[in-house]
Amino acid sequence: VARPDGLLVNISTAGHDQGHFWFEIFRYAEQVQSGGIIDTSLLPFICTVPPECDFEDPANWKLANPSLDVAFSTEDFRRDMERA
Repeated sequence: VARPDGLLVNISTAGHDQGHFWFEIFRYAEQVQSGGIIDTSLLPFICTVPPECDFEDPANWKLANPSLDVAFSTEDFRRDMERA
């Protein structure tokens, strides 16, 4: 049954491809999360690392992957990163 106040969940890695339309939504969500834009219809939860961070440093992995060691193991993540 449809509801007028349904829930839409978007999980994305949109920060990588800045030419994609999801990047605009990502930037908007960043502004809502920081308080720069007030939008009570959006509750962003953005996990990211600063651009200067070493993405190969395991200490930074949890920053952008809060489900690390919950949904997938650190070793699985390490193997996937090494394959990529």
